This record gives sequence, C-alpha cells and structure tokens, in this order.
Amino acid sequence: MHTRLITLRVWVPLLLVALYGFALFVKSDRFSMTPFREAQTAITSYYMAKGESPFLAYEVPVLGEPWAVPMEFPLYQWVLAKLGGENIHVIRWVGRILSLLFWFGCLYLAYLISGHAPIGMEERRWFVCLLAAAPALVGYSAALLIESFALFWALGYLWFYLRVRQRPTIGLVVITCLLGLLASLSKPTTWAPFAGVIILATALDLFVGFRDRVSIGALFAKSVRAGVIVCVPLIAGFMWVKYGDSVKIENPLAQGLTSESLSSWNYGTLAQKLSPLVWGVILAKQWILLFGFAAILLPFVLCAGAWRSMLKMPDYRSAVWLLLAIAGYFSAPVVFTNLHFRHDYYLFANGFFLIAAFVLALGILRTWLTPKWIQAAYVLTLISAVSVSFGYIGLRKSLSEPVEEVVIREVLALKQPGPVIYLGFSWSSKIPYEVERRALMLDINNPKHPKYQEAVALNAHHPWAAVVVARPEYDLIAIDLAERLGIEFPYEKEIWPGARLLSREPIVDAEVPLEQHPLLGRIQARLDGRDIKSAGIVYTHNPLMPDPHGESFFELMLRRGDDLFFIDAKEWSLFRIRGFFSED
Repeated sequence: MHTRLITLRVWVPLLLVALYGFALFVKSDRFSMTPFREAQTAITSYYMAKGESPFLAYEVPVLGEPWAVPMEFPLYQWVLAKLGGENIHVIRWVGRILSLLFWFGCLYLAYLISGHAPIGMEERRWFVCLLAAAPALVGYSAALLIESFALFWALGYLWFYLRVRQRPTIGLVVITCLLGLLASLSKPTTWAPFAGVIILATALDLFVGFRDRVSIGALFAKSVRAGVIVCVPLIAGFMWVKYGDSVKIENPLAQGLTSESLSSWNYGTLAQKLSPLVWGVILAKQWILLFGFAAILLPFVLCAGAWRSMLKMPDYRSAVWLLLAIAGYFSAPVVFTNLHFRHDYYLFANGFFLIAAFVLALGILRTWLTPKWIQAAYVLTLISAVSVSFGYIGLRKSLSEPVEEVVIREVLALKQPGPVIYLGFSWSSKIPYEVERRALMLDINNPKHPKYQEAVALNAHHPWAAVVVARPEYDLIAIDLAERLGIEFPYEKEIWPGARLLSREPIVDAEVPLEQHPLLGRIQARLDGRDIKSAGIVYTHNPLMPDPHGESFFELMLRRGDDLFFIDAKEWSLFRIRGFFSED
C-alpha cells in the first residue's frame, strides 16, 4: 500500500502538469474555448490600457457610440489592462496566466474549506486532485475569462463564513462581506450558489439551535450575522446591475442587453425548468465535464453515501455537509436554467459543490467499503477526468471559424484608418479585437427598423473606413447605410461566397476572382440530397455508419440556427461556418 501511494504521488502531479501545459500552450495564439466571451473580456482591457475607456462605464466598442456596455464589474479587466498593456497578443497571454493563477488559488481555498468538513486528509487531497482534473474547470481556467477570478472570491467568501461560525468576530464578518461583495460584483451567477449554501446552512443551524434550546439571543445574533453576510453582496450586486442597465439603455443596440431584456435568457423559461430533456442535457453534460465517463458512478456514490450517512445519526454532520453540497450544485441550474443549458463555463459556479458531494459520499462510504475500493474509485475517476479533459480541450482548441478568419485578414490589410461596420456578424468582439478597430455591428436587415436608424444617426460623425457584409440579405442595409452616413464605399471585394468588403480606399487584390474554399466543396458534397432544414445532426460518418464521401474515421455536421458545425477528424478541427444555412 505504501509503495502504491508513493507511485500515485508521483504520476498524479506529472499527469496534471502535462494536462495544464496542454491547456495553456496548445494553439495559444487565438481564442478557442469560447471566442465570444474571451474576446469581450480582452477588448475591454485593451481599451482600458489605451486610456480610451473609463473604469465603471467601461467600453466594449462593438455596438457603436455610445461605446459603453458594462456587464460584470470590471476589476479583472482593470488588472489585466495594468499587466497586459496595449498589445493584443500580450493581453491574450497575460489574461490566460492571470486566470490560471486565480484557479490555483481556488484549489488552495478548496483545500482549506475541506478542512472544516467531516473527512480525512486523504479525501481532502483527492478533492483537490479531482477539481484540478475536471475537464471544464481545466479548460476554462486556462482561457481569458473571469470565471476563476470570480470563483476565487466566492470560495474565500465561503471559507471566511465557516470561520465566522467558529469565531463570530466583527473583523471576520467584515472580511466575509468584502469577499462576498467582490464575488457578487465579479459574477453574480458564481456568487449566488455560495450565498444559497450559506442561507441553507444558517437555517439548519437555527433549527438545531431551537431543538437544543439555545438562547434566543444567540440564535438572533447568528441570523443577523448571516443576513449581513448575504445581504451586503446582494445589495452591491443589485446596485451594479442597475447602474449597468442605466448605461446600456443609452445605446439603442445595447438596450437588449439590460437585465430585464435578458431575463428569460439568464433564468430560462418555466417550460425549460420543467423539461426532462433540458435537465437531461444539463446533468449529462455537466457530469461528464466534471468527472469524464466515470460520471456513471456519481448517482450510485451519492445515493449510497446519503443512505450510509443517515445510519450514522445522531452524528448528523456528514449528512448535513452532503446535503449542502448537493443543494449548492443544483441551486445554480435551478435558478439560471438557460445559462447552464447553453454554456459549459457556468460549471465554475456549481462544479465545486458536486465534486465536494462526490468526495464527501466516498468519505462516508469508508465505513462500508475497504480502502482498496475507495482508492480505486478515486483513481478511476481521475483517469477518466484527465482523459476527457485532453479530448474536450483538444476539440475546443481545434475550433476554426473560416469566415471570421477571412474577414480579419482582409480588414488587417486595409490602409484606411478608422472604425469598421459589420453587417450580419452578431456582436462578437472577436473580429474588432483582432483588427484593433472600433466597430458598429448590426444584425438588423430592415432599413426602417427604429433601432437601426437611431444607431446610425448616433454614429454618423465617425470616419468609417469600411463595411463588411456577411450575406446578400444585408445588401439593402449596406446601400441605405452609406446614404445615411453620407460616405461612399466605391471599392468592393468578395471575400467569401456571399460576403463582401466595401471600402473607401482601394482594396488589395480586389480584381482577383474568388476561388471556392476547399472546405465548402467538401461540405457541399456531403450535404447534397440531404434534409438540412431542421436543427440537429445533418450528416455523420463513422465506422458504424459509413458514408461514401467520408474521408476519415469520423465526421459530424450539426446545424444550430443558421450556423454549421463540422467536426472533421481528417483536419483534426471543429469548423464553425456562420450563416451557412441562411438561404434556407
């Protein structure tokens, strides 16, 4: 047993070092884990570093003037601006390293928190190892995101709350409130599950206090402390959201990003909350992205652990800790259902609790199973998580968006200075960040739309250098736009089938006929004659279901909205082609 433990202590750190090296250094010259969010964070820091953006009403200059679109409180962005400077490549690297450093801080805080739990030292070490190997947590901790930054403050908030329970001094309460405030301002969706656990823990404390006939004064003081610890961050977060809304409302294109407008997007609909399909997707996706395929063990371990903990009554500590961990995990998708359905990185808000529940349950099961079985469960889960981490991160890092890449190359080649207008490219900051130009990104293709007219009027005084048109459906808007701005864009170049670059100055190689991208030919050959009208899988090729056009062991095409996703094992890439199905 001693030799086996020494072996584990050698190969587990080596495996994790290899995993984090892969996550940090492979294809590190671009945003790939979630380009939309990474670029949004980076572009804010870039303009702060240039001195062109204020702190509170900070700019995300992609929706025209007024440029300010404050989302989360910009503390992470400000730190990144100070450390990264004005070079977009340096910002990309510094942002990732900063995120990773805060994640390592999260692992340390998780270890400290586990010291308060009714588990032994071996469970505490495995808890940190499983957190460090979880696919989603590894991948996004090495991305330019605020997730680990917000989680760091939330874990500190929980740790100091546990210290307040042991030694309720005013100083500890103040520190707890400050950490909760930082967590709430950084990302309310990350702070919320931790606040929920504190509320539930306090309620259980009060229940036990009443049962044990603790004095009313002591119970009242405990409830007041917990109320202050929860309400201070809650009020601060609410005030920040209201301030952000008051700024965004000034921009006609940002009005759809206020808290009220995004209510159904953030919280989901009642139908979603009651849908077995939605919950099946959330749970299956999140469990695999935390444990790999060893997630199949999770329900059995949790149920067995809960059952064994009930047998240990009246020593209820294990049962209470397990209940709090499970409640903390489920509270996030119960409240923010659509966010957890749509995005993987929201696991930073609740993944900590599910891994904690798994470890707590295995700790409880030590009274029933031999140490060999417990260690086997940990080793299997770790190997599964690391294996899926390499695959998941590799897939995300293989992301290629050919249309955006062409647009970036062509805009970088423009000699005319000035901001650029993009028609039909959503409001992703990726292109404006990479070309280092402010932008007006319009998805409206009706020239009579009042928000379009208002946005153009607010931005008519800017020296727009070019217009990029994503698809023919925006041609009418491009003509109307030039008339309203009073600017001629006489030079034109087709840069992608249906996509055009219009410029005030001559364009390099504008007369060269556009050649079909080889990727489009491969895709079209596979989709000819197929039903591609509905969302979902539109093409597949694998050893069990071979297709004559398949060129590798695995190919999969998926339609989501008007976009095509193509997993291509031949190129080892995940392609995303925006607007591919727009003509349908």
